[in-house]
Amino acid sequence: MILDIGRGLLCMLFGLVAMVIGPFCVIFAGPVERVDRIAGQDIARSSLPNWLWWFQTPDERLPGGLYEPAILRWLALYGWHVCAALWLARNAGYGFAWWMGKPASGYLDSVEGQVVTREGLWRWKRSFGPIALQAGWKCHRADFKATAQDGPFRAIPFVSIRLKVNS
Repeated sequence: MILDIGRGLLCMLFGLVAMVIGPFCVIFAGPVERVDRIAGQDIARSSLPNWLWWFQTPDERLPGGLYEPAILRWLALYGWHVCAALWLARNAGYGFAWWMGKPASGYLDSVEGQVVTREGLWRWKRSFGPIALQAGWKCHRADFKATAQDGPFRAIPFVSIRLKVNS
């Protein structure tokens, strides 16, 4: 567990750096890989070059997150480049965390005040008033073509300190 917390803290540290550097990486985005028709409009999809993959979400092309209404609003308001930069800041250092991760068989839920374990993965969550602490492994679908139930999945190490709103 100590090693996992160290990995999570390293991912958190890289994420903080990536929040500043990541948005500027958009200027290096490669040529259009494909065009997706989303919400009635054609949207060019691209990736960062391999030497910048640490900053990009491995399971999504730029501008990223077009399945979320908020991201579509960013795209409409600010255009492709700013939307992609905001996506990289929002998902800062995700490629690095993905690299630090490992395959998983499914989601791993958290239970307040308990350590939940499964197949060498664990997750802990504890709230102290308006402060929420979490650590362990966060599981994500590794392929957006899969449904939420069937995976494949990837676990990434994380440490999170958040201020809860409306607590």
